[in-house]
Amino acid sequence: CVLWVNLSTGTIIKKSLNRSYIEKFIGGEGYGSALLWYEVPYTTHAFSPRNILSFNTGPLTGVLANSSSTSVVFLSPLSNWTGASDIDGQLGTSLKHAGYDSLVIEGASETPTYLYIDNDIVELRDASRIWGKNTIETMDTIKSETGDDFKIACIGQAGERLSRLACILTDEGSFARAGSGSVMGCKKLKAIALKGYKGKTSGPKISFKNDFVPFDIKHGVISALKNKYDIDLSKDISIAAHYTEIYGIDPILTFATISEAVKWYNKGIISTKDTGGIEFRYENADAMLDIIKKIGLREGSGETFADGLYYAALKLGLDCNFGQIGNNILDMVLDTPEGGNYHIGSNTISSEIFNCLTSEFGPETSENRTGKLLKAMREYHMLLNMLGISSASMIKNNVTPDDITELYSSGTGINIDKSELFEKSERVLSLQRALNYKKGFNRKNDYIPCTFLKTLSYFRPEYKTSLCTDRALTSFYEACCYDENKAIPKPSKFLELGMDDMLDEL
Repeated sequence: CVLWVNLSTGTIIKKSLNRSYIEKFIGGEGYGSALLWYEVPYTTHAFSPRNILSFNTGPLTGVLANSSSTSVVFLSPLSNWTGASDIDGQLGTSLKHAGYDSLVIEGASETPTYLYIDNDIVELRDASRIWGKNTIETMDTIKSETGDDFKIACIGQAGERLSRLACILTDEGSFARAGSGSVMGCKKLKAIALKGYKGKTSGPKISFKNDFVPFDIKHGVISALKNKYDIDLSKDISIAAHYTEIYGIDPILTFATISEAVKWYNKGIISTKDTGGIEFRYENADAMLDIIKKIGLREGSGETFADGLYYAALKLGLDCNFGQIGNNILDMVLDTPEGGNYHIGSNTISSEIFNCLTSEFGPETSENRTGKLLKAMREYHMLLNMLGISSASMIKNNVTPDDITELYSSGTGINIDKSELFEKSERVLSLQRALNYKKGFNRKNDYIPCTFLKTLSYFRPEYKTSLCTDRALTSFYEACCYDENKAIPKPSKFLELGMDDMLDEL
């Protein structure tokens, strides 16, 4: 069942799941991506009321003990392309227990509101008294009204003020990537309060030895800054991470944006005139903490950087390239010590994931091995997001593609072979590419971070010959059967995937 909420009209209806979407794209991020393609006009802007924000479970959400995830999908205000973020925890399980596989929010309220879900009781409630509060205050206020047994997803001041770095915070973490919080903010939706207990999910309750291994924000940021800039902010990072939490901003992209801004400052590209008098130097820890607060509140110099580095460059009148800036940010995020977990969603790279995929490649020696591996990694991660199970838990437990196929069959009762299951993952990635292409994406916007390739070389020295980013991208396109200029599947691949209905629109 899909719970469909229109904030513009105040209507709340329950719809049946679209069986065609499920058959082609399963659930989770796959179902959410199908909603964007089929339900939202491609001319829609991320901050338009027509943009939808969908919270999606997968068929295995709540089935695997302590290994569930939920995906939120929307048009990202950072790029106006497909935006998606996932979180491990019990939010999706509670949604399922309330009787809903997906929650879709469209439209925009004229006044601040929050969505109350207690199984069959669904209401839009006034949120004027909590508008302007930070995330912790918001959760405490709502729980004082609803009770502690409700799961909360909310935004802070950053989301209210449409910072493109804004995230959606929950009791267990955040939907951090792609500016999801600003989409909630533009809809005047302060929070979602959710309790579900009537529809307990069934299936094999399988536990893993490493349940819930989320990316450690503090460790990740400290490692990235220390390795790239030889700066150690260990003693201040807890305060900084707390600021990103209470104001509701993506900690990784916030620190990445500040780090690149520091580089601009050190090179003389920007000065205190551009930063509101703040010296952008890591030695000035108090100033760095102050700029995080200003970004969260979108005040003073924080206004310049509240939408990320690309928009900061535009505001400052700097020559900027979206792809290159994105590459710089991802390089910073990825630049952690050897053996670390390189956390950028479906591009995550770690020693464990190689163990998961070893059986797929063996002693691969062909020239396009880099492209094949990148393709396999993206499909692996996407499939986990579609099924509604924790990527971190699966990777840490060396769950292979064969294992995932067995889990899917056991949890759903649907017998399917591995190639057919992973084809559905490839189909979702192709759908996202097609939507982004219609909105202006092509090869010049595409990139593979340099540090990603360096890390790949560290774990697999035999890949050194294909470290050139352009060659690696070409190798990836060849493996995926993508058009080398359009950066989308070739017509023959769309036909092979049973997506010929999309060709007329491309």
